[in-house]
Amino acid sequence: VNIARLSYDIQLAQALNLVPFIEADYSAYEDRLGDERFDDRFGVTGGVTAQTRFQRYFSGIGPYERVKHIVVPSLTYLNRPDPSVDLNRTPQLDGLDFRPGRERVEGKLENVVLAKHAETGDIWQLAQLSLYAGSDIKSEIGTSDDLEIDVSFRPVPKWGVFSSAEHHDAQPGAGDPGGEF
Repeated sequence: VNIARLSYDIQLAQALNLVPFIEADYSAYEDRLGDERFDDRFGVTGGVTAQTRFQRYFSGIGPYERVKHIVVPSLTYLNRPDPSVDLNRTPQLDGLDFRPGRERVEGKLENVVLAKHAETGDIWQLAQLSLYAGSDIKSEIGTSDDLEIDVSFRPVPKWGVFSSAEHHDAQPGAGDPGGEF
């Protein structure tokens, strides 16, 4: 499997970036190494991400000399036309083979809290809250609505707590044989 991605960061305003991207992938499948005959699959994905960033500083909270809160909301649209070989005919050897044609919208809200310890001067990520939602507009095999949340808290640099939850609501499509997705 070979994957190439090209993107360009365009700063429209001080607080707004657009990142158009294009990604191409190519896979070759053969029964035995060195066979003259093999199947190959080519796919391309294009899209754009709009992102902004807000930040605020706080001082004198507990053992921390300074605290910085960063909020990064983003919205992504991507379109991947059906690849050159139908997904149902593609060998599913790993996650890289499961790349169906799809049109999708994704949103993410990232909250990060950085802290500077008063005694040591160390700076680290004290806490993080990430909220993600994605929805297929159309897909080669079926649509999916996804929700994810990640929470981490590290009061000291060497240890912390991380928790994650996900919910995926998948609906089979016409190209999904057997109705399973």
